[in-house]
Amino acid sequence: ELGATLVVHSTTKYLTGNGTVTGGAIVDSGRFDWSASDKFPSLSAPEPAYHGLKFHETFGPLAFTFHGIAVGLRDLGTTMNPQAAHYTRLGIETLSLRMQRHVENAEKLAKWLEQDDRIEQVTYAGLASSPYAERAKTICPKGAGALFTCALKGGYDACVKFVNALEIFSHVANLGDTRSLVIHSASTAQPGTAGGRRRKSERGAAVDRDRGCGRPDRRSGPGAGAGARLIKAGPHKRPRS
Repeated sequence: ELGATLVVHSTTKYLTGNGTVTGGAIVDSGRFDWSASDKFPSLSAPEPAYHGLKFHETFGPLAFTFHGIAVGLRDLGTTMNPQAAHYTRLGIETLSLRMQRHVENAEKLAKWLEQDDRIEQVTYAGLASSPYAERAKTICPKGAGALFTCALKGGYDACVKFVNALEIFSHVANLGDTRSLVIHSASTAQPGTAGGRRRKSERGAAVDRDRGCGRPDRRSGPGAGAGARLIKAGPHKRPRS
């Protein structure tokens, strides 16, 4: 309804909610004309492996779906094992309740951090100060998710000190499950990166208030610097000062 042709989900994240399985899902709108140009020969042109079958001509709106099964699954073997499917199914049963709490916690924590004098910037579409606030209301009417980034005025050293002082949040990078996570990429995932690229990640922390996981904000602006951290908020833990 928002115009996307394909929507890709990582079922490892919020859908499963526990970080114990690896999986993904693709939702096809079925409205794209794969034969309008020669940009998608795998769907519009004859497929030699299937005796010259033209997927779009034969399957119409289900062309991408059948191609994903007949070619993608055949060549890559991307099928979910039964136990992972079982865990994912169990996780989906509590998805609505978990996401409500994820978003609630993220919004509270992002607003609280935004008022702290030691914080340079908080990047979260759920904040009224975000340039994407109005767009988020359309795309994500029930909340802007549980991940956000923040930049500390004290830079790299302040970020490292901040992460090490946390008691509720875990310093890990697995986004989207039930734990509250935080990460400072400049001192973890990008320790060997030199020059301007390194400086852009040193000041930022990513926060996942659902789980508390994070990574640096890679967009331009003051929050994309050396003190940025990514934070993810978990559904079962409340932020505290």
